Amino acid sequence: MPNKNRYNSCKKCFKFCYKFCHKWYKGNIKIMWYLYTNYIIGYNGNGNFVDILSYINNIQWTNDQDTISVQLTFDSILDLAEGRSHIVLKKDTKVVFQGYITKKINKDKTGAYTAMDYAYLLNRNDVEPIQFNCDAKTAIYQLLTKYNIGGACIPLATKISKLYKGKTVNEIIEDILKQCSGETGDDIIKEMRGNVLWIDKLSNLKIDCKYKISNDFEISRSLESMVNKVIVTSNEESDGSIMATAKDDSNINIFGLYTKSLSIEKANSAQSQNLADQYLNNYDATNREVTLNLTDIEGCEDIRAKRSIPVDISKYGVNGYFKVKSAQHNLSNNTHKIQVTIDFSNASFEEPALLQQLSQSGSSSSSSNSTSSDSSKQDQIISYAKQFLGVPYVWGGKTPSGFDCSGFVSYVFAHFGISLTPYTYTMFGEGTQVSLDNIQPCDLVFFFNKGHVAIYIGNNQFIEAPHTGANVRITTLSDYYRGECSGVVRVT
Repeated sequence: MPNKNRYNSCKKCFKFCYKFCHKWYKGNIKIMWYLYTNYIIGYNGNGNFVDILSYINNIQWTNDQDTISVQLTFDSILDLAEGRSHIVLKKDTKVVFQGYITKKINKDKTGAYTAMDYAYLLNRNDVEPIQFNCDAKTAIYQLLTKYNIGGACIPLATKISKLYKGKTVNEIIEDILKQCSGETGDDIIKEMRGNVLWIDKLSNLKIDCKYKISNDFEISRSLESMVNKVIVTSNEESDGSIMATAKDDSNINIFGLYTKSLSIEKANSAQSQNLADQYLNNYDATNREVTLNLTDIEGCEDIRAKRSIPVDISKYGVNGYFKVKSAQHNLSNNTHKIQVTIDFSNASFEEPALLQQLSQSGSSSSSSNSTSSDSSKQDQIISYAKQFLGVPYVWGGKTPSGFDCSGFVSYVFAHFGISLTPYTYTMFGEGTQVSLDNIQPCDLVFFFNKGHVAIYIGNNQFIEAPHTGANVRITTLSDYYRGECSGVVRVT
């Protein structure tokens, strides 16, 4: 018969060794990333997926709360094909992105590629007229089946009795979920994971991730999205009656009246008060945002718009789980970094500290070392660039209706007769390269292996069109950005 004391001793020893070795393993084994494709022009791979990460530069994937799709971009010397080259990005064995090439731009020796996840199909397909008389979950599954897209949906018992015409798949599903939210009062969201559309309550999408946060975060607040009174009316033109009202008198007394009118079908009148209350709850506050620069330690590949992540910046009252408005991921040399904007409108904060932070991030001045004539021209360029603060980021945008980073820079300098191509990699060679230590106002500063460009405006700041979900803004050239700087080019 075994010795019981010896058995218990061995059992304790095993548990200790397991915990120790497990911690050592997690802390010392390097996380590996892979990017696979099934089709390369000129390569006979028989449709098998092969890892091409060693042929890829400037991997970036983004999404924001206003779009369902995740967009992944990269450069490669390989010749991939739009529509035929499917892309899978993995962190170890975990799928982070799955989609296919939708756009390619041929350059001298490389190609710039854009891939979209399979939610792209939901936005590109108009549905033939379809009448539903069933519960919401059944209606959604009927739609997805038509386009060979899987579904994973929480129970949705709301009865859908409606004819849809001239709508995309995404628009119909969005309308169905709006009816469900109006009936239950829950925020219900959808997101694509691989080739499956997941539908869940917002409250269930909390991400437990670990990261290192840099000190160059930005906090902003505005009244742009505030609504303190909501009215719900029928969408029938002959019916002018108000079906439901929700308002915040205290807020109205402080900020003035900001009214939002929503219209729904009269048949859904039972949902009207829930809809009004829910909308008021979401928008009855000053819009407060913080933009953070993170380095992934564990689990940050799961950060995406509408999910909630833990944030602790206690001195500004930002402590808890907060909803992500937009996320931009960058992968370089096996290091994963994320710029994320979160909404903390419902959090308390210290007014003096916040105002001090905002006043510091909003100031700028020209370098005192410039000559008077150069300074005058630099001031004009910088002043002109600042006119576009708040213009939304649009990928490929080159006009004031929407800019991407290089489109913004080329547009500003074109106003002063300086021609720059609106592509970061060619723009990098269109001036005189200088060191970061000798940077002057109006120099172009490049980041993330030349994948992003901004205009330096002096006082350790630059102006940029940052990423999807954000607007043209002024950013501090912090230690984080200095570490990511890939060059400075003088064009004036």
